[in-house]
Amino acid sequence: MPSQKGKRATWCREESRVKLSVEVRFLKGCGVIRSYIGSTRRCGMVLKDLLSLDLSNNIFDGHIPEQFGDLISLESLDLSNNSLSGVIPKSLEELSFLNHFNVSLNRLEGEIPTGGPFRNFSAKSFMNNYGLCGSTALYKFHLAEVDSRR
Repeated sequence: MPSQKGKRATWCREESRVKLSVEVRFLKGCGVIRSYIGSTRRCGMVLKDLLSLDLSNNIFDGHIPEQFGDLISLESLDLSNNSLSGVIPKSLEELSFLNHFNVSLNRLEGEIPTGGPFRNFSAKSFMNNYGLCGSTALYKFHLAEVDSRR
């Protein structure tokens, strides 16, 4: 069982609605991100109200769960610096409040979604996933960034 040290959950009340943010740190070697994280109910919590999920800097592998698309209130999702593979689920295009998304430093592949919040993300959100392809706008941004380093 991985250590729970460094695990943090934050709750605050605003306008009679509980805001929930979860940041998980230092769970090295814990394997795949379980699909139940995206379920609408887990352990009595209503995860559809989750605003922020930070699973960065761990050693998660496997795919990004399609069920993350059910986290309809999500504003921030950081999965960077793991060992995730596979594609970015199209279900994430339905997350209309998502304004921060980072999957850089993984092993993702396939086409970057272009609908919903993905229209607003820059190439920085996807860096160092050499199997990703797609958006011309992101590609131009990446080229400009490479040229500026020369």
